[in-house]
Amino acid sequence: MSSTNFTFHENNRTFLPMEDFSGLAGYAVKMGTTAGDPAGSVRICTAAGLFVGVILEEGKVYNAADAVEVRTRPRQATVQTQGSARCIAQAAITRGAQVTVHTDGRFRTAVATETPVGVAETAAGAAGESFTLRLTGYRPAI
Repeated sequence: MSSTNFTFHENNRTFLPMEDFSGLAGYAVKMGTTAGDPAGSVRICTAAGLFVGVILEEGKVYNAADAVEVRTRPRQATVQTQGSARCIAQAAITRGAQVTVHTDGRFRTAVATETPVGVAETAAGAAGESFTLRLTGYRPAI
């Protein structure tokens, strides 16, 4: 999988990444709620009910102690919260399918008992492929 950042769209927000997001453009994120996470931070999402958006631009792991370090990536991660987002599939996804978040932050087809976060506008033929997802599902207030 390429670590190339995806194209910017409308409805982007920046957050502090609390994990290494290297190579994770197109993965789902949730608000950082682990003890010590500052306001405005995000982590890789592991369940649709926690979903905030999709990583567009990877960010450097937040560490308050490294303020003078030369950075090769932006400190903040850019996250798309609405609209059509380029996402990474956990398994094959057909166009028009209801999609949810897998436990590794990638996306997969939702079953009837799961919370969908969007509808696939394009298909993904296999795990690791990118596809376009219309974000429609549940997101907590941010």
